[in-house]
Amino acid sequence: MAEALEVTPAELDAFADRLGEVESYLHLDEKRTRVTELEAKSVAPGFWDDADAARATMEEIARTKEDIAAVDTARGELSDARAALELAEEMGDDPDAVALREELQPRLSAWPVPSMSLSFRAGLPVSSITAMPL
Repeated sequence: MAEALEVTPAELDAFADRLGEVESYLHLDEKRTRVTELEAKSVAPGFWDDADAARATMEEIARTKEDIAAVDTARGELSDARAALELAEEMGDDPDAVALREELQPRLSAWPVPSMSLSFRAGLPVSSITAMPL
Protein backbone atom coordinates (compact mmCIF):
# COMPACT_ATOMS: atom_id res chain seq x y z
CA MET A 1 0.00 0.00 0.00
CA ALA A 2 1.39 3.42 -0.93
CA GLU A 3 2.15 5.79 1.89
CA ALA A 4 -0.08 8.90 2.03
CA LEU A 5 1.63 12.13 1.24
CA GLU A 6 1.90 14.58 4.09
CA VAL A 7 -0.20 17.71 3.73
CA THR A 8 2.00 20.78 3.44
CA PRO A 9 1.32 24.51 3.54
CA ALA A 10 2.17 24.54 -0.18
CA GLU A 11 -0.61 22.01 -0.89
CA LEU A 12 -3.05 24.15 1.07
CA ASP A 13 -1.89 27.22 -0.84
CA ALA A 14 -2.46 25.38 -4.13
CA PHE A 15 -5.94 24.42 -2.98
CA ALA A 16 -6.63 28.04 -2.02
CA ASP A 17 -5.53 29.12 -5.50
CA ARG A 18 -7.86 26.59 -7.15
CA LEU A 19 -10.67 27.66 -4.86
CA GLY A 20 -10.05 31.29 -5.82
CA GLU A 21 -10.31 30.30 -9.48
CA VAL A 22 -13.62 28.58 -8.78
CA GLU A 23 -14.92 31.64 -6.94
CA SER A 24 -13.90 33.85 -9.84
CA TYR A 25 -15.36 31.51 -12.44
CA LEU A 26 -18.67 31.37 -10.57
CA HIS A 27 -18.75 35.15 -9.99
CA LEU A 28 -19.66 34.49 -6.37
CA ASP A 29 -19.77 38.17 -5.40
CA GLU A 30 -22.34 38.73 -8.13
CA LYS A 31 -24.26 35.64 -7.05
CA ARG A 32 -24.41 36.89 -3.46
CA THR A 33 -25.80 40.20 -4.70
CA ARG A 34 -28.28 38.36 -6.93
CA VAL A 35 -29.56 36.30 -4.00
CA THR A 36 -30.09 39.47 -1.96
CA GLU A 37 -32.00 41.05 -4.85
CA LEU A 38 -34.15 37.99 -5.44
CA GLU A 39 -34.92 37.59 -1.75
CA ALA A 40 -36.03 41.23 -1.59
CA LYS A 41 -38.20 40.64 -4.67
CA SER A 42 -39.72 37.53 -3.07
CA VAL A 43 -41.16 39.47 -0.13
CA ALA A 44 -42.61 42.25 -2.27
CA PRO A 45 -46.39 42.53 -2.48
CA GLY A 46 -47.77 40.64 -5.45
CA PHE A 47 -44.75 38.35 -5.80
CA TRP A 48 -46.89 35.21 -5.70
CA ASP A 49 -49.49 36.60 -8.11
CA ASP A 50 -47.59 34.87 -10.92
CA ALA A 51 -47.00 31.46 -9.35
CA ASP A 52 -44.79 30.15 -12.16
CA ALA A 53 -42.48 33.17 -12.09
CA ALA A 54 -42.39 33.06 -8.28
CA ARG A 55 -41.51 29.37 -8.32
CA ALA A 56 -38.73 30.00 -10.88
CA THR A 57 -37.35 32.80 -8.71
CA MET A 58 -37.39 30.60 -5.61
CA GLU A 59 -35.63 27.81 -7.53
CA GLU A 60 -32.96 30.26 -8.69
CA ILE A 61 -32.44 31.43 -5.11
CA ALA A 62 -32.05 27.81 -3.92
CA ARG A 63 -29.62 26.83 -6.70
CA THR A 64 -27.53 29.96 -6.22
CA LYS A 65 -27.39 29.49 -2.46
CA GLU A 66 -26.23 25.89 -2.97
CA ASP A 67 -23.39 27.08 -5.22
CA ILE A 68 -22.34 29.70 -2.69
CA ALA A 69 -22.58 27.24 0.21
CA ALA A 70 -20.42 24.67 -1.58
CA VAL A 71 -17.59 27.15 -2.02
CA ASP A 72 -18.05 28.61 1.46
CA THR A 73 -17.86 25.10 2.92
CA ALA A 74 -14.64 24.44 1.02
CA ARG A 75 -13.26 27.78 2.27
CA GLY A 76 -14.12 26.76 5.85
CA GLU A 77 -12.49 23.35 5.40
CA LEU A 78 -9.38 25.07 4.09
CA SER A 79 -9.28 27.35 7.12
CA ASP A 80 -9.73 24.37 9.45
CA ALA A 81 -6.98 22.43 7.67
CA ARG A 82 -4.57 25.37 7.95
CA ALA A 83 -5.30 25.67 11.68
CA ALA A 84 -4.84 21.92 12.19
CA LEU A 85 -1.57 21.92 10.25
CA GLU A 86 -0.25 24.88 12.26
CA LEU A 87 -1.23 23.15 15.51
CA ALA A 88 0.44 19.92 14.41
CA GLU A 89 3.62 21.82 13.55
CA GLU A 90 3.62 23.50 16.97
CA MET A 91 3.16 20.12 18.67
CA GLY A 92 6.19 18.64 16.91
CA ASP A 93 6.59 14.89 17.35
CA ASP A 94 3.82 14.51 19.91
CA PRO A 95 1.71 11.41 19.05
CA ASP A 96 -1.39 13.60 18.85
CA ALA A 97 0.36 15.80 16.28
CA VAL A 98 1.20 12.76 14.18
CA ALA A 99 -2.44 11.63 14.29
CA LEU A 100 -3.58 15.14 13.37
CA ARG A 101 -1.30 15.18 10.32
CA GLU A 102 -2.56 11.75 9.27
CA GLU A 103 -6.17 12.98 9.44
CA LEU A 104 -5.48 15.91 7.13
CA GLN A 105 -4.67 13.95 3.95
CA PRO A 106 -8.01 12.13 3.64
CA ARG A 107 -9.84 15.40 4.32
CA LEU A 108 -7.84 17.22 1.66
CA SER A 109 -8.38 14.40 -0.82
CA ALA A 110 -12.14 14.56 -0.29
CA TRP A 111 -12.43 18.24 -1.19
CA PRO A 112 -14.34 18.68 -4.44
CA VAL A 113 -12.44 21.62 -5.94
CA PRO A 114 -10.62 19.72 -8.71
CA SER A 115 -13.88 18.21 -9.90
CA MET A 116 -15.64 21.54 -9.47
CA SER A 117 -13.62 23.26 -12.15
CA LEU A 118 -14.25 20.40 -14.59
CA SER A 119 -17.96 20.42 -13.82
CA PHE A 120 -18.20 24.17 -14.30
CA ARG A 121 -16.68 23.86 -17.74
CA ALA A 122 -19.32 21.26 -18.51
CA GLY A 123 -22.04 23.61 -17.27
CA LEU A 124 -23.02 21.54 -14.25
CA PRO A 125 -24.23 23.24 -11.06
CA VAL A 126 -22.02 23.03 -7.99
CA SER A 127 -24.72 21.07 -6.19
CA SER A 128 -24.23 18.17 -8.62
CA ILE A 129 -20.53 17.81 -7.81
CA THR A 130 -19.20 14.95 -5.73
CA ALA A 131 -15.85 14.82 -4.03
CA MET A 132 -12.97 13.56 -6.12
CA PRO A 133 -9.46 12.69 -4.98
CA LEU A 134 -6.74 15.22 -5.72
